[in-house]
Amino acid sequence: MLANDNIFRTYDIRGIVDKDLDVKGAYLIGCAVGTLLFEKLAKENVTVVVGRDSRPSSGSLQSFFIEGLVAVGADVIDIGVSLTPIVHFLTCTQDFDAGIEITASHNPLSYNGFRLDYRNAVPFSSADIQEIRDKVRARNFEFNKGTKRKEDLNQQYFSYIRDYFVFNKKHKVILNCGHSTISEYATETYGALNLDLTVINNEPEYGVDSVTPNPENKFYMNSFKEVALSYDSSFELGIALDPDCDRMGLIDEKGNSYSTDRLVQAMLPYYLEGRSGKSLVVYDPKCSSYLHERVLSLGGSPRMIKTGHTFFSDAMHSGAVLGCENSGHIYLDINYGYDDGIFNSLYFLKMLEDLDISLFELMKGVQKSYTSGEIKIPVSDEKKFSVISGIVQNVKEQEANFYRVSYVDGVRVSLSEHSWFLIRVSNTTPNLTILIELDNIDLLNEVHLMILSLLASQGVDFIPLGEVELKQG
Repeated sequence: MLANDNIFRTYDIRGIVDKDLDVKGAYLIGCAVGTLLFEKLAKENVTVVVGRDSRPSSGSLQSFFIEGLVAVGADVIDIGVSLTPIVHFLTCTQDFDAGIEITASHNPLSYNGFRLDYRNAVPFSSADIQEIRDKVRARNFEFNKGTKRKEDLNQQYFSYIRDYFVFNKKHKVILNCGHSTISEYATETYGALNLDLTVINNEPEYGVDSVTPNPENKFYMNSFKEVALSYDSSFELGIALDPDCDRMGLIDEKGNSYSTDRLVQAMLPYYLEGRSGKSLVVYDPKCSSYLHERVLSLGGSPRMIKTGHTFFSDAMHSGAVLGCENSGHIYLDINYGYDDGIFNSLYFLKMLEDLDISLFELMKGVQKSYTSGEIKIPVSDEKKFSVISGIVQNVKEQEANFYRVSYVDGVRVSLSEHSWFLIRVSNTTPNLTILIELDNIDLLNEVHLMILSLLASQGVDFIPLGEVELKQG
């Protein structure tokens, strides 16, 4: 085992350390990435910035990956422990041909991987990642010694954040670091601003909690609520970040958490104000149909696109002003068009200050519906794509029976304007994911039976109805 084929995914490279990926595999991936850059960019010199998260396995993987890059002639700047948004930022503001973060984001501690950017935070395409896989298989590299050096470029990002956000009030904020990489930089980001800041879970020790820090996980956010209220019931905003800080979740002063699509609905009037023309807002199939309506009501142009960093980055570089993935990713054109949980959480706080309103009061203006959150159904990486293909074909044969069907990403079946279910493949885990939104709770039995039937047609079991919890929000 060096680097198993199944780690080369749609958006990135990730797998279980010492099962799917080891340091020798990291070296080969470094050789392959460097070779791809020289071939694709057709340059004599290629410069790459490389950071890592604080997982125990990240240091050795980064070292061997860098050795692979250098072996094929790349010039590498090692920025040490860093964050995915910092690597994005550096590719946008510095003269780097590529930026790589060693991370597995919110995957469990046993995982690790590589997030890959070109200049201007343009992600490597799925085709690029498959080409890297092919080069790792072939191991036919031309060796030409490059260079490497260590340099702390993280400070450039911290200065950018400090300069961008100036608060006129000393807001009471609780930051949940989740024992992950932001723990090392909480002081230099949030702590450097005019905030009354309480930081919790700020020891960078992955795995000390039973729940991986993931703002999309309702159990994680509920736990955050309980801890935050016990620390200080007078806080204004609670911020939770995922391990590599490209996603964020918020809780209001009463401890309520909100899905990303509802947060975006709340911010749209403020964000779109003063823009001329029909501003393009893109969202993924996991987002509420009310988000689509909200954009239209504000004179914008909504468009559903496929879930995934690559697709949203393409849309942002093609003129979208905002992108929303319901897993916690928000892309803003005012911030180079990439997803940044630190920037986005501070933008929300600044918006609340400018509007002189609390998050709880602001969210009262957002339409509620019954939603399930993501339901994960285990299906192996080897089987999941054939399973979803079978489900799509099954739905196409019944399409006339439904109000609307979208095949943008898996299949989203609408029973009415605001009642639908989604079945799609997870591109980062061995799962199918299911999501339900209903405007009438009485439809749950009907929807559940439809999902059961579609899954059963492909030999997949669904969880019992009693375990499908719909939350109005």
